[in-house]
Amino acid sequence: MDVFKRYTIWLVSLLIIEIIVILSTCLYLQPVIGDTTRLSGYSENDFGWNKPQKVFKELANPLQDVYDHYVDVLVLGDSFSFGGVLGMMNFPWQTFLTAESGLSVSTISHYTTKTNPPSYDPSLIPAIVKSETFQKTPPKVFVLEVVERQLNILPEVNGDCKVTNKILNGRNVFVKPVQGMTPTIDAFRPKKRPSLKEQLDSAVKYWETLLLLNVDDNPGFVFDLTTANLFSNNKSQKLLVYEGDVKKKNWDDNLIASIRCKLINIQNIVQANGKTLFVVMIAPDKLTAYSPFLQDASVAKYTAIERMIPERALHMPRFDLPIQSAINSGMVDVYLSNDTHWASKGQQIAAETLKKYLIEFSGD
Repeated sequence: MDVFKRYTIWLVSLLIIEIIVILSTCLYLQPVIGDTTRLSGYSENDFGWNKPQKVFKELANPLQDVYDHYVDVLVLGDSFSFGGVLGMMNFPWQTFLTAESGLSVSTISHYTTKTNPPSYDPSLIPAIVKSETFQKTPPKVFVLEVVERQLNILPEVNGDCKVTNKILNGRNVFVKPVQGMTPTIDAFRPKKRPSLKEQLDSAVKYWETLLLLNVDDNPGFVFDLTTANLFSNNKSQKLLVYEGDVKKKNWDDNLIASIRCKLINIQNIVQANGKTLFVVMIAPDKLTAYSPFLQDASVAKYTAIERMIPERALHMPRFDLPIQSAINSGMVDVYLSNDTHWASKGQQIAAETLKKYLIEFSGD
């Protein structure tokens, strides 16, 4: 009986200690904001950005569920076109583009979670091109935004990628900055605690990650950087990335060729009217963007963008180069340290890069 009593006391004591540890962790952990910290269990205390983000007072181009009116630039995008700091959609790159060019923009998501795993909707682009709006009032520019790590799930599109529908220069994509439209608000990470359930879930995931209990299925990877000056988080010498950034190491030449072919076929469908310029915006993975500063140089070779370049027929401006240039110059928080997406600075660089490409293409 004494043995049973001691065992019960020991078990109850252990349970109490565990509860105290979890509750203390709930109080210690800052609210989870980033998608990578949320999925991986790494803490906002370590990876949450500390410098404010510059945002606009309002969203210049509301996101659309359907394409039903004329715009200068039609965007089909994924989370790099729909996501924002703290879920606020008042500083995506599209708003920066309008502010700096005066071009009207409409954005539709082509990423669907109706499939398992999630994918890009294969029926959307053909439906848009056949729509009455596109036929009667086609946009000057059609932007397909795809994050680098998801190029391998682009839908199959019928066509012969050895033939390209050309579009003439001089598309009259005139740009004129909008006066008074500047990002003027400082956005900070919120300190308000989430619900107790969310706190408990975060605390449990944090300890699983800390104790290496979910190594095999953890969607977050941490790499050492050669500098601690590129992020405003507490562990700024570390780079937290999403697992998809790393999985590109398995992409072979046949897959790259297939991706190029798909993009050319999509370009041909869009440009068949001879009026709409197709542009593919490949949003560089965070691992690609910061690859020059990785201590493990072998990881820097995982980028797929460099391998896409031989295809000259594809309208593919290099968003990775100006982003890397800004990072090389010492710009802090080009990407969010707790997230896979661009910070407001990265959003602005993307908009400037697209604007410059459109100006050069149109010859203005």
